[in-house]
This record gives sequence, C-alpha cells and structure tokens, in this order.
Amino acid sequence: MKLFYALDFSDREKRRIAGIRDQAAAWSRSGRFVSEEKLHMTLVFLGETDSGLLLPLLELLDGLVPTPFFLECGFLGSYPRRGGGILWLGVRPDARLIAMQAELNARLRPLGLGGTDASFSPHITLGRKVKLPQGEPSPSIPTLRLRVSQETLCLMESKMVDGKSLYERCRPPSQWF
Repeated sequence: MKLFYALDFSDREKRRIAGIRDQAAAWSRSGRFVSEEKLHMTLVFLGETDSGLLLPLLELLDGLVPTPFFLECGFLGSYPRRGGGILWLGVRPDARLIAMQAELNARLRPLGLGGTDASFSPHITLGRKVKLPQGEPSPSIPTLRLRVSQETLCLMESKMVDGKSLYERCRPPSQWF
C-alpha cells in the first residue's frame, strides 16, 4: 500500500482551491493540473507500507487536532524541474500546523516511519510538469481560509485504477462494511 497522511479539505474548500488552480492553469503555458477531488495537503508521505500497519497508522491520528483552526493560503510557488515544475498554492506559516505535523512524525518514529520535521513545507499541489511564462508576474489570487479539524486529517492510500491514480481515505476495520 502506498500511504500518506494528509489534510483532505471539504468539497466546498476544494472547489475554492480549484478556482485558484484554474487561474494558475490559464496563466501557465502547459502542465498537468490536479483534479478537484484530489486536492489535499500532504503532511507525511510514507510510500510503500505493509498493510499490517494500517490499524496502528490510523490510531496515530487520535487527538492530533484537539481544537479546529484555520490556515491561510494566498500565494503561488513552484519547485522547478526539468520538463516542467510542480506548481503549488502556498500556506502562510502557522505554529499549530507545524506542531501537528511534528507530533505526527514523533508518533511515527517508534514504527520506524516518518520524516524530518525540517523538510515540511506546507503547500497544496495544483499541477505537475507545469511550464510557467518567463518574466510574467504570477496572477493575483484571493486569500483562502481552510478549516483544519480532526475530520480533515486522514491517512490516504494512493493507488492505480484503470491506469489512473486515485487517492482514497483509509478507514479502520470497524468502517469496512
């Protein structure tokens, strides 16, 4: 199973993020843009993981967001790559988000998983292999406030179905039927 922890926003918030994605796509020369249902913020990428760890990995989420809070997004950035970069929606620094992600990593360490806290750069990927116009300023985008709660925090599986990647929330066995 290819797994990652993420913030999976509400449908309403995903529509708002998709509006910014559409603005960015219109401004870009080319690229592959993320579909609305797949818009999320990765907190920790686990990669290929033994399915026997699914229940402990789900249990790690308990109590990570004791009180809901809001994140502010309002700028575009990119990670340049040969053949086109990754275009993302930036998240303004927030101590609660950084602490939550660090705590998640701390809970993963006894399982031999997790990353380094310093490598976390909060963003929402809007597109891949994006070629940006040279010398043009990025479009002015609205500031979004996105709600973070225990319900938006989840463990997700990335899998291929009929040649297309799909992200699916992992659920505990009690919710399988």
